[in-house]
Amino acid sequence: MLSRNILRILFATRAVLRLSLDRVVIAPLLRLLGVEFGKGCRFSGMPIVKRHPDSRIIVERGVLVISRGDENPATIPHRTMLSTLGKGAIIRIGADAGISGASIAASIAVEIGERSQIGSGAMLWDTDFHPLDPDLRRAHRTAGAAQAPIRVGCDVFIGARAIVLKGVTIGDGAVVGAGAVVAADVPPGALVAGNPARVIRDVVRGGSRPLRPLET
Repeated sequence: MLSRNILRILFATRAVLRLSLDRVVIAPLLRLLGVEFGKGCRFSGMPIVKRHPDSRIIVERGVLVISRGDENPATIPHRTMLSTLGKGAIIRIGADAGISGASIAASIAVEIGERSQIGSGAMLWDTDFHPLDPDLRRAHRTAGAAQAPIRVGCDVFIGARAIVLKGVTIGDGAVVGAGAVVAADVPPGALVAGNPARVIRDVVRGGSRPLRPLET
């Protein structure tokens, strides 16, 4: 009985320390790094932030950012990473969205709509990071990489370890299956999966929306 009480005290102390760290320490650190965020944002663990001096990272009100593995039942492969790679780049995370251990990199823009959920280890990159031409890579390993903005609508769910590539727009209410590689636009309300991702069916809303037949 004594050992159980000690364990309870230890877990309670750990929880209080974590809460203090998340609410008292992390927010000021993120502000020092130039992250803009609204009221009611919650940070579970310290995300990795790499912000170009002439860029913006905007986290709107009520967003939850998880960077601690035991806060997500699916666990996370690493802390959430937010990177702006050049002048004028922007990452914007809409109100009440949630992110767990995702990697978001913007050379131009990655914008995530309100209430969207970005699953464990998902990657949203608006750049190839390196040019495809080996001659260009020899001249400079990153200069000349293709890039195009990513737009994620509202109420979107992107599954664990999915990859969203440059130039993609994901419509409102769409679902991206775990491990999918999304290289083309996703219609609103569609469920996509696979590599490359393709439409499987419509998302059922409230149990009343008919399913789209499997495309062939």
